[in-house]
Amino acid sequence: MWTFRLSTKLAIVGLALSLIAAAQEVPWRYAVKPGDSRAQVVQIYGEPKSAARTGNREVLLYPEGRVVLQDGKLVELHFTQAEPRFVYAQDRAAKPPVPAPTAPATPAPTSVSVTPPEPPHPSSPPHDWFAAGTWLVIGGVVLVLGFLFWLKNRLAQEFAVTSLRTLPAPGESGQPNVMPRPHKTSSLVSPVPASAPIPFPAAKPPTKLTPQLLQELDWKRFDELVAASFRVDEWRAELAKPDEDGDVDVYLYRGGGSQPSAYVHCKSWHDGPVGAKPVRALFGVMAAGGVSEGWFVATGDFAPEVLEYATGKNLHLLTGGQFIERINALPSGPRTKLLAEAFKGDCRTPTCPRCGVKMVLRPEGQPYWSCANYPRCRASYAVRVVRPKG
Repeated sequence: MWTFRLSTKLAIVGLALSLIAAAQEVPWRYAVKPGDSRAQVVQIYGEPKSAARTGNREVLLYPEGRVVLQDGKLVELHFTQAEPRFVYAQDRAAKPPVPAPTAPATPAPTSVSVTPPEPPHPSSPPHDWFAAGTWLVIGGVVLVLGFLFWLKNRLAQEFAVTSLRTLPAPGESGQPNVMPRPHKTSSLVSPVPASAPIPFPAAKPPTKLTPQLLQELDWKRFDELVAASFRVDEWRAELAKPDEDGDVDVYLYRGGGSQPSAYVHCKSWHDGPVGAKPVRALFGVMAAGGVSEGWFVATGDFAPEVLEYATGKNLHLLTGGQFIERINALPSGPRTKLLAEAFKGDCRTPTCPRCGVKMVLRPEGQPYWSCANYPRCRASYAVRVVRPKG
């Protein structure tokens, strides 16, 4: 799972490449290096205590360890303690090597003479690709790309927040309003958590409910308004918890009973008429719980097959228009109190259906809402524009 933004990934890759470049600048840890001739090894470490040759492979034995040569070139070093006559590689150019003592009885072998290193074979890969400067350039380019991606996302976020703060207050005619709808986020690019939700501009609570206000209302506030409307009719209404079955949003009780007398499902839906599937689900929950009465309250209309299905099942269907009439038919005092409670503060930012907290705006690409508890919760809604009719 990707848990970082693309700019963060590029920055990490660029830093890694820069560290590779820095590591390539570190000198070889031994005074000799692979490819040095036998004469160069003897010049630095002195004559070995003994030597053994097998074919084109020769092993020079020192008290500190052994040096393995192949075709007269250094290929392996095996030291159990400090190097013989240890000299740092960077000091080789500054300090002349200490001449090795010559044995009086043994003449110096002819291979002791210093020979220049052989040129690389034409078939070997060019060394330039592995040079530290090349890695440094690549790391710098990746770091610059990461910064550009970060700057792009930052500017997009500032633009989205500025546009959001200039939205009209709820109910203003002639201006588009931002509303959420269900949206599935991409599994490849994860959104970046924000510190707090971005509230919509506060507005004066309305005295009457209108279709425009009902469309702008957060689904959670819609559930609360539905529950409050039943309390006016002397029901005891309790909202379902976020982690409970989503087929029931409000439990209705008559008198002092401990078991619900009716179930209510609230559907904040603006993408066409409500189909029969959620209505069937509500009726199934009623049958399982032994509840004989059910209410399905929507912000829009119902498809014709829904009305046919609900016939004879003690299912009460309320469209958005009928619910508006129900609220506006209340006396002025209770109606004003209900609407003031429903539309107080931030009444349009959607609520996470899993955690019950206000969501935050993610402006990357096409803006959308996601839970403030991301990545623990990945619930999200897309942002759409709802224009007033007429």
